Amino acid sequence: MTAGKGVSASETLDLARKIANIPSGEVPAMIRQMLQNRELSKTVGALDDLLAKRPEHRIVVSKALDKLGLWHCG
Repeated sequence: MTAGKGVSASETLDLARKIANIPSGEVPAMIRQMLQNRELSKTVGALDDLLAKRPEHRIVVSKALDKLGLWHCG
């Protein structure tokens, strides 16, 4: 699970959907894996960019960021 520079908006959106729909019990393991693979920062940056450039995807991106514990406003 990774995103970053050179990743298309559709790929980032797919990743956002995966994160948003992952069962809550699997989130800690997913975050641990992303940290080990040095993917967490890239993924959050890509989600943030998608949110800024494509606000029509706000709901799924905010849900993904919420699953990661990084979304605190509506």
